[in-house]
Amino acid sequence: MHLDFVKFTASRLICSRLEFQSRKKGLAIWCQGWFEFNSDLSGGSGDQIHAGDFKVLSHLKGLGCGDLVCKPKAIHFRGCTNESYQFKCTERSYFVKVNRSFKASEMFAGEFEGLQKLHLTQAIRAPQPLGFGDLPDCGSYIIMEHLQFRPFGMMQKKSQEALGRSLAVLHQYDVGDLFGFSLDTRLGVMPLENRWASSWAEFFLESRLKDRLKRVHVALGETVTELQSKEGMLLKRVEGILGSYTCKPCLLHGDLWMGNTGLTSEGEVAMFDPATFIGDAEFDLAFQEWAPVPGFPGFSDAFYDSYHAVLPRAPGFLDRRKVYQLFHLLNHLLIYGLEYYKHVLAMVDSLLLD
Repeated sequence: MHLDFVKFTASRLICSRLEFQSRKKGLAIWCQGWFEFNSDLSGGSGDQIHAGDFKVLSHLKGLGCGDLVCKPKAIHFRGCTNESYQFKCTERSYFVKVNRSFKASEMFAGEFEGLQKLHLTQAIRAPQPLGFGDLPDCGSYIIMEHLQFRPFGMMQKKSQEALGRSLAVLHQYDVGDLFGFSLDTRLGVMPLENRWASSWAEFFLESRLKDRLKRVHVALGETVTELQSKEGMLLKRVEGILGSYTCKPCLLHGDLWMGNTGLTSEGEVAMFDPATFIGDAEFDLAFQEWAPVPGFPGFSDAFYDSYHAVLPRAPGFLDRRKVYQLFHLLNHLLIYGLEYYKHVLAMVDSLLLD
């Protein structure tokens, strides 16, 4: 049996015919090009290639990538659900994320739109998104500019100060009068509903807090009966906190913590992996003093002091931060499991006692 597919050569894309043998997890190819695969098809340690890989290569060629300088480099991130690769080409380097486990088109479409919005503001460095698409053998991919980061660059005080100032500039960018986003997105693997609303309280309660509470009840059922018993009081309390609060709609990163930032080799602070939407600027500060994970790599006071030197805290900031942290705790409960339940209950109790 033969398979026609596209592979890179030194100067152009050519069609090749390579023998293959199908396997349960995809296609194991006897490859002679820059992909190096073990030809042992007996279930050993041979690398695998999927039909979708050639969809990505074709997309890169359409972007004018030039010649491939070396074999694509796999980049590993702890806890990441995606495969990540650097493609170093003569014209530029590309960063490609692939998810084969589920139809991730919504996730990557949202990431593309979020990165595009962040990139266009020029308030802060963000990878330029270049394309996304579905794979023929299940899953999706996204292609973006590759940024080279300095190791431990964001641990420096001056880097965090620069990030704080840049974030404050981003939050002053004019995005109109509504809260929401142009399409639904994801935070990690969890869907985010982004229906437009004229009120921040309405948007957060309906599209964030109530949505997460409903998902928790469906996923965990009787395990979270204590949370269910307090839900009515909690929603009333949050409505009171946000209902009297007026804020300007701001373009947000949406999942801002140390692991989603970096210092480029050119010395610019940058952010990536967004869950972008238009909301309250303070939502991007929610991970300050994040207690559930000991040793969590949060930002130092230098970041927050630098930010608030441009945009000072508004009255009621600490209560709103608890509300936004509760949302993230519920999201972590859905993704990582019951170890977060005690932290959810503790935050609910803290809000109800205030």
